[in-house]
Amino acid sequence: MKKILPILLALIIISSFTSELNAQWGKKKNKTPVEYPENFDKELFELRYEEVVELEKNISKEDLFKKLEAFVIYNYKSPEDVIQKNDEENAVIITKGLLPYSYRTLGLPILVDNNAIHILDLRAKDNKYKITISGIGYKSYDTTTGLIENYYKSMKGSKINKWLAHSMKAEDIAYKELILQITTFVLEDINIRSNNDDW
Repeated sequence: MKKILPILLALIIISSFTSELNAQWGKKKNKTPVEYPENFDKELFELRYEEVVELEKNISKEDLFKKLEAFVIYNYKSPEDVIQKNDEENAVIITKGLLPYSYRTLGLPILVDNNAIHILDLRAKDNKYKITISGIGYKSYDTTTGLIENYYKSMKGSKINKWLAHSMKAEDIAYKELILQITTFVLEDINIRSNNDDW
C-alpha cells in the first residue's frame, strides 16, 4: 500500500500536468491564423511594390534613364548577369536578382540570412520615374539543408506558416529599403554627381 500511494500520486501529478499542457496547446493551436504581409498580392502570389517619383527639377527621360542605369551598375555585384532588359529608347530597365536580408527566427537569437528573389522594373519619363518590385521567392543556403530555392507561386494553395511569415516580413523591410536606396541615389545623382562635370 505504501508503494502504491506514491505511484498513484505521481500519476495524478503527471496527468494534471499533461492536461494543462494540452489545454495550453489547444489555446495556441486556435490562435488567429498567420497573415500575409500587407504588400503580398494574393492574385499574383508575390510581394509587390509600385512607386512613382515625380521630380521638382526638369530632367529628361533620357537623363533619368541613365541615372537608373547607374543605380543598377553601382548596386548589383554583376549588373550584366541581372539585367534582363535594357531599353534605352523606351527608358526601361528590368533586372532579376537577389536582395540579401536577415531575420530572427521565431523569437530565437539566431539570425537567418536569406536572399529575396525579385524582379526590379525601372521606367523613366520626363520629370518622373516608376519603380516596380516583384518579390517572387527566396533563396537560402545552410550546411544542414543545403541550397533552398522557393518561389511563392509554387506555394499557392498552401497555408503560410510562422517561419515563412517572419521571412516575408523581413523581405518587406528589405524591399522598402531598396526603394529608398533608389530614390536617394537618383536624387544624389541629380544634385551632386551631375554637377561634377568640370574636371
